[in-house]
Parts: sequence; C-alpha cells; structure tokens
Amino acid sequence: MEYALAGITRESIIHLLENEYSEKIIEKPVCFDNLVELYKNKKIRSMFSTGTAVGFQPIASITHEGKRMSFSINTGLQKKLRKRLLGIQSDQSKDDYGWMVPIHELYG
Repeated sequence: MEYALAGITRESIIHLLENEYSEKIIEKPVCFDNLVELYKNKKIRSMFSTGTAVGFQPIASITHEGKRMSFSINTGLQKKLRKRLLGIQSDQSKDDYGWMVPIHELYG
C-alpha cells in the first residue's frame, strides 16, 4: 500500500473485520477522482480512520474542490468495531488474539 501507514490500530481493525465480521478487505491506492466516482455511484456508505491518537474515528465528510461528500457515521458496524476494540484495550472484552500483554512480561 502506498498511502497508508502500517499501524497496530489499523491492523487490529482489519483483523476484527476479517475474523469477526467476515468482511473482505481490499487495500489499494484511491485518488480523489476514484473516491468521488465511488461516492456518486453509492459504493461508499461510511468511512473511518484509525491511529494511535484517535483510535477509531468515523469520518463525517470530505470536501474536495468545493464538493462535499457526506458519510454515515456511527453505523452499526462502526459501533461494534469501536466497542470491540476498546473492550479489548480496556480489558472489558475477551482478548481472543493475545494482543494484550502484561507490562511485566515485556520489561520484567
């Protein structure tokens, strides 16, 4: 992938989508013209970003060359993903993947 940085939050969301929600993930560069075309053809319903600072953040809209594309935020799947990820991170949900490691095991 040319335009997205690899990151643990991103990888975790992709893993959850594939393994718990049976979503097929396709990663490829998308230019704004392609994004606009997908939006016009109703091929994109929602978008989100991930990162260390933001965790999991729905994207409400993108404006390009004065044209605004609005997306559904907090969709059912977005809510489930956010809840699941935060649950694992805060030890409120079972960590089926071994992602959480006690600090003493790392730096013991």
